[in-house]
Amino acid sequence: MTAWGWIGLAVLAKAGTVTALWIRLRWRVRQEQAHGETLVALAAALPAGGQVRDRRADGSGWTLTVPAGQEVNRRG
Repeated sequence: MTAWGWIGLAVLAKAGTVTALWIRLRWRVRQEQAHGETLVALAAALPAGGQVRDRRADGSGWTLTVPAGQEVNRRG
């Protein structure tokens, strides 16, 4: 194979790698957006004194508690 053939093959391989990473990033962003929208909907539906806990596969998480007996400014 000539030098240009190897260069072309290397460029094509890099382009394929970048394309695969771009697709993975877009999928991850869409998953995070859907997750966030679900959590917002759950939090908006909570009654006073209610709680939502979010725990991820990596062990990280958080808890949202709506104060009891107070007016809460809800989104949407």
